[in-house]
Amino acid sequence: MKDSTPFAAKLNLLFQASAYLHPDRPGERVEYTNKQVADKIAEDEGKGKITAAYIGMLRREDGPNPSLEKAGLLARFFKVPLDYFTDGPTADAVLEELRRLVASRAAESAPAPAGDDEQISLLARSARRLSPDSLRLSLEFVQRLGDLEEKAPDRP
Repeated sequence: MKDSTPFAAKLNLLFQASAYLHPDRPGERVEYTNKQVADKIAEDEGKGKITAAYIGMLRREDGPNPSLEKAGLLARFFKVPLDYFTDGPTADAVLEELRRLVASRAAESAPAPAGDDEQISLLARSARRLSPDSLRLSLEFVQRLGDLEEKAPDRP
């Protein structure tokens, strides 16, 4: 199946999928800014290769299509194959995986079922006593458990 997703949509999906956990607000994910991406590319590839303003233009629906060089810079930053920005089987596979990841994260942030409220409250109260490092580790552990349960074939 060939996918004809526009460049801007593919780039915006990469920003969503690479959102990182906020260090001070457990469970909240934060997307990289255009400036953070441009600054890291400048650090890794050399200054003047791509600007935050240009990345912003590329993320707009009516934005330009970048040169192969600029697309390559973005592909390297987000650690995806350059073919992700084309139409073809590689792009289709990566798009599917990224969409699944973003949907999974959205489901994680959905409100818990009513019957789980008491257990979640107990977990939250217990977590308040932890140091920031222990809290971060606990959150990572709970997220990994959730990932494992999602992959379990006999999950109810």
